[in-house]
Amino acid sequence: MRSSPSGIPREVLPGEPAEFLSPALPPAPPPAVPPAAPPQAAITLRAAYPARRPEGATGDLEQVRITSWVDHFVECVGYDLRSEYVETFWLGILGPTTTLLLRRLAAELELSPGGFVLHLEDASRELGLGFRRGRNAPLRRALERAVTFGAARHLPGSEADIAVRRKLAPVPPRQLARLPEAFRARHAELLALVTKDSTSRNAAFTSAP
Repeated sequence: MRSSPSGIPREVLPGEPAEFLSPALPPAPPPAVPPAAPPQAAITLRAAYPARRPEGATGDLEQVRITSWVDHFVECVGYDLRSEYVETFWLGILGPTTTLLLRRLAAELELSPGGFVLHLEDASRELGLGFRRGRNAPLRRALERAVTFGAARHLPGSEADIAVRRKLAPVPPRQLARLPEAFRARHAELLALVTKDSTSRNAAFTSAP
C-alpha cells in the first residue's frame, strides 16, 4: 500500500519503488493508569476510624479488682470453689488453669471479703503461666473462661472489675454430658445422696413438734 496525492492509502502496483510506500503507523500508546494513592492516605483513614472496642475495655491490663459475686441461691445449693466436687466435676469443663485460678481467688476473698487487687504479672508467675500482655495472655484467657461458664462476671462499664462467685452450682446437664461416662455415673450417685439427705431433713423438720 502507498499513499495517493490525497493522502489516502492505495494498493502498491508492481514495479513501484519502496520509498513511495506509506510509513507504518506507530502503535497506540497504552491506556493511562491512575497513580496509586499514597500510603499516608490509608494511615490517615485508619487513624480517623479506629477499631471499635467495647465500652470500658482497656485491652492491655496490668491489674484487675476482684470482688465477691453474692448469689444467695447458688450459695445455698452450690459447692465451694475449693471443694472436691468442683475439682472432680467442674475441672473437665473449666480446665485446670481456670479451676486453679478460681481456687486461689476464693482463698483470697476469704481473707479480704471486701475485694482485692489482682496483679496479673504476679498471679501469672505464681500459677506457672509466665506473663504476657494482651487479651490472649494465659491468665486473661483463664479469667474470660470463668466468665464464659458463669463462675465470674465483668462489672458494668469496666473490664478491670470482676466479680467472682464464692460457690459453683451443680454442673448443668448440658455441661455434664461433656464428661466421661464414669464421671456422669458418679455425679448421678452424688445427686441421689444429696436428694435423699434433703428429703430426710425436710421430713424431720415437718415432723418436729
